[in-house]
Amino acid sequence: GGAPRPQAFEGLGAEPGGAGGAAGAFGQQEEPEVELNGTAGGGAAATVPSAPAFQYRGARPLSPVEALDPRRRTIIHLRVQKTGSNSFKGRVMPPNAIGRRSPCSDFSPDSFCGYASAITSKVRQELRHTRWGLSTDEQRACSCYHYLKSDRLRWLVGHATDCGPFAGGSLQNIRTCRERRGAMSDAQWGALQAKCAPVIDPVYERQPKPKCVRFMYEYGMPARFQHDLPEEDRQWLRDTFSNMAWLGGHFKADVHTLGSKPGGFTYVTVLREPVDRVVSQWNWAVGKDGGHRKEMDNDALDFSAWLTDGSAPMGYMARNHMTRIFCGQAQEGWEHPELDMAESEMRSYDELEPLTPAHLECAKRNLIENFGLVLLVEENEPERFQWLQPAMNHLLGFPMSHLHGKSTRIIRNVTPEHTVEKQVDVETLSEEQRALVHQANQLDIELYEFARQVSHAQLEELRAWWAQEEGRATEALEQKKKSEYCCGFGDV
Repeated sequence: GGAPRPQAFEGLGAEPGGAGGAAGAFGQQEEPEVELNGTAGGGAAATVPSAPAFQYRGARPLSPVEALDPRRRTIIHLRVQKTGSNSFKGRVMPPNAIGRRSPCSDFSPDSFCGYASAITSKVRQELRHTRWGLSTDEQRACSCYHYLKSDRLRWLVGHATDCGPFAGGSLQNIRTCRERRGAMSDAQWGALQAKCAPVIDPVYERQPKPKCVRFMYEYGMPARFQHDLPEEDRQWLRDTFSNMAWLGGHFKADVHTLGSKPGGFTYVTVLREPVDRVVSQWNWAVGKDGGHRKEMDNDALDFSAWLTDGSAPMGYMARNHMTRIFCGQAQEGWEHPELDMAESEMRSYDELEPLTPAHLECAKRNLIENFGLVLLVEENEPERFQWLQPAMNHLLGFPMSHLHGKSTRIIRNVTPEHTVEKQVDVETLSEEQRALVHQANQLDIELYEFARQVSHAQLEELRAWWAQEEGRATEALEQKKKSEYCCGFGDV
């Protein structure tokens, strides 16, 4: 899945997977300074100081300077629920609101929303074309074929953001077409497909595949890809993910197995102290705000029961959830992929693969091998982002202007508290409640401390690089107009 290191890194040993490439020699204690021939932002050559000493089983964390290269790699923002990921996305994702030039703008055909919108427009034109000789009723029927085909592609990529082709009137059209399909026999639907496919399928085939999915909400797709999808769907996913520039959302750290750019992939993420994260998850799910889940309304289900009852809804997010997410893959001997395929936020703990120290080891290796930037929400202070934000923007290739003056805003999600009696306060947890959280999240607690070391090593290297690169980057930006570098990857 990973990319070979550039010439300047030869002889240093390569990390397996992700941005590191094929497995190589690990454990070298001393390194010379490395000369980079240019950067992801297009600046002049910069000297990267020797990598920090932190290693795990002979492997070093990925270099963010080398890994965060969207020209060659698919950048994957893995968002763990209740870790401030909703705020952080605006700092690392190409802007959505600046016209067509951003690959993640809903107005750009490079985004999944723009891709679906472009196809809908072209399908309407094609259906009206006289060469097909379709009556008005036939055009309407074939529109349903298109709407259901588009909706299936949305399901395949787990796209969870409401936008033009999946909102308002378009969403109502999809629902109406689902009802009509349900009322048809298979023979009737087959006849409709035979008439409409020659008109509509070529439109899909001609449209370039999307390069950005801003918000994917799908924990089970890699398992479904391997065990449950027809070949037509698999091929569409392969073709799409092989050219994906940006992918963000709630999924596990095996989503890269669906495909990536020829240069590989790299993840970015934020973790949160496990006790705080679990309390926030509970408060969000039972509270009377946007996160409320009706499945949590059971009067017998309180915070302590949620942590101990293996059948409780959303229970798998109460117990070592980060370890499960960052490992991503089932361990050897697990024979029930159908459970991974059905995984969703409301699953109980007992419905899924039991977590073991092997999953923790898997998660640690993943953080080392496949993550180009690991942050902790507790350490995301304004002072850090005074240098980190411009450094990230320079590497990722779009300017800070889309932040609208929020360049140093603390990155934290705040879940409304005290909206219902069932919510708890992390500061006033009883000793028994706190002990239950610790007992249920021993793996996450160890993973969080490990992630702290990974994060510090990466930030130390990134800050040293930016101290040398900042002047050149600023000078280069001052020589360009905003319209020359606005929103594309690798344009700065």
